[in-house]
Amino acid sequence: MDNIELLLSELEGEMLEGKKTLFSSSSVTVNGDRIMEILSKIRSQYPEELRKAKIIIEERDAIKADAKNYVDQLMKDAKEKEQRMIDETNIMKKASQEADTLRKEADAYKQRTMYQVNRLVDEHLVSIENTVATVLDYIRNAREELEGDMFKNKGQR
Repeated sequence: MDNIELLLSELEGEMLEGKKTLFSSSSVTVNGDRIMEILSKIRSQYPEELRKAKIIIEERDAIKADAKNYVDQLMKDAKEKEQRMIDETNIMKKASQEADTLRKEADAYKQRTMYQVNRLVDEHLVSIENTVATVLDYIRNAREELEGDMFKNKGQR
């Protein structure tokens, strides 16, 4: 992501260093080859951000799977314990209470874990989404300027 930021700064520098065109306060003439080179570099970095997003999602899924397995094991253990305790008639009531407590603890753990995982993934995705949106805005602006320059250059011939 730092590379994209550097390339965007470089692109911005090229735009700022461009020579003002006659009769226009906002249009500049820039080195089209250099702009295209920078855009190409940005495009080559762009898939890296998508790869990172995919890794984050895969990590989230793995964490969810681990948490689910843990909760499933807790539930299984709780049920086994409950059955053993039920078989022991003099402590049947206590077994049921402990099993309920374990279920509640497992559910609470699952909810906390899922919330934390989803919040972390969402934060990363928002960051990546903002970066991608910024890159796309810069690219659109650069293309619009290039198209404007090409139109002006075509009209001057």
